[in-house]
Amino acid sequence: MNNLFSNCKNLINLDLSSFNTINVIDMSEMFKSCKKIINLDLSSFNTNNIIEMSYMFDDCKNLNKVKIDEIKNEKILNQIKENNFEY
Repeated sequence: MNNLFSNCKNLINLDLSSFNTINVIDMSEMFKSCKKIINLDLSSFNTNNIIEMSYMFDDCKNLNKVKIDEIKNEKILNQIKENNFEY
């Protein structure tokens, strides 16, 4: 999922509820430069196997809320906190 939505500068809404992420290990730069997204709901993500997620939200200038439920992976939680997103 590395760079999956990277540079989708006009992307406003995104339904991620059907994504199966159980075997994903790399989410780095996944939403990089998605400049128009305000909210993301990642509550359906299984992040147990993630080993790389650097710059996942880099340059998401309007992103202010990331919804997470029961994400146990500290890397995801720390990245959200580092970027001062509400969760």
